[in-house]
Amino acid sequence: MSFTLPIRVPSLSTPLRTQSEAIPFGSVIPKRCRDFGGLLLAILFVFLGICPKSVSAQGYPGFPAATLSNSATPLRGITMVPFHSDFYGNILYSFYANTDGRLAYAYSADGSNFLAQDIPGNGSGGFFNIAQDAAIGDFTAAVGSVVFNANTIFLGYVEAGTYQLVIVEADFIPGVNWGLSFHEVYRDRNAGGATTAPGMVIAPNGNVVAMYGTSGRSSVLNEGWTTYRDVTTGIWSSKDANLNCPTQPGLANFRNSIYMVQRQNGGGGRGIWENILDNTGFYINGTGHQIIGSTYWGLSMLVWQGELIFAAQENNGEHALDIYASLDGVNWVTNRYFGIDIGATPGIALYNGGLTAAFKANDARYVTYATHSTP
Repeated sequence: MSFTLPIRVPSLSTPLRTQSEAIPFGSVIPKRCRDFGGLLLAILFVFLGICPKSVSAQGYPGFPAATLSNSATPLRGITMVPFHSDFYGNILYSFYANTDGRLAYAYSADGSNFLAQDIPGNGSGGFFNIAQDAAIGDFTAAVGSVVFNANTIFLGYVEAGTYQLVIVEADFIPGVNWGLSFHEVYRDRNAGGATTAPGMVIAPNGNVVAMYGTSGRSSVLNEGWTTYRDVTTGIWSSKDANLNCPTQPGLANFRNSIYMVQRQNGGGGRGIWENILDNTGFYINGTGHQIIGSTYWGLSMLVWQGELIFAAQENNGEHALDIYASLDGVNWVTNRYFGIDIGATPGIALYNGGLTAAFKANDARYVTYATHSTP
């Protein structure tokens, strides 16, 4: 396991340098041998059967300075999904709880500027209201999202008042500002309430999986539960996930498995843990381990250029954006973007060949900042 030290970038007026640009790093056998001696050394290692124990990720997104999007007003965390329609082409949606605690969304055509915030109504004439009270923590005031079969968006959130996990499906309204409406498809009515917004992912077999923390279902602190949609029957189910989940987790389909990252459970800890789940979101015993690093808020994760990466908020007072990267899902290196400061769980998404990170401002304002990296 390896960890790279942060390097401060002096100015926001120029694109932010990543650590990988400042200090090259690699595995024991370099990705490219730079001289004949390096080549001979690599051949000798192979001949002797010596292999490096760890493999470090080879690159990070080169994020420029973040752009302010005043029309998008998240209360806490942001989640994003790219979507393609024949009518509009490629659009990047962001979803969040707005300052009134209602489900809201905005869209971007360039991966940096989010426009036209909208607050969709529900079928009864009201709104989709998201839990946000301090009694169960700020980690509910966010949304999980995922695209299913390239033509359906599912969202998950904790409902205000009931603290039940609710899954809604987006209905598309062609020709109306990339407009969306939603209808409820599942509600977790198990005893006790949900305490975190869900992380969501498409499992290797096609199931839709949502992972979240709960309270009051047992004596277990922040007991994790999984809600999943069976790809064959279309039926949604919920069950104990066999782990703890204290904040919104990051989930990704990597190497034919569901990888999950989360904040450390209990004791005020802010370390980061990694787990592997089955196709229903159930924890596979013996797969969990700690990743060097820490975070205050939740996490978001995806696969970028063959690397498993996740975004987190630095946990030492500066609140910089941290990107963790791994080529094998076991050994991780970290890049810190000084000058890109985040105030809640960040969202990351692949869009138009690049990578977008979006997040609430790290101050009293409820505004969105976003930055987009092209390859």
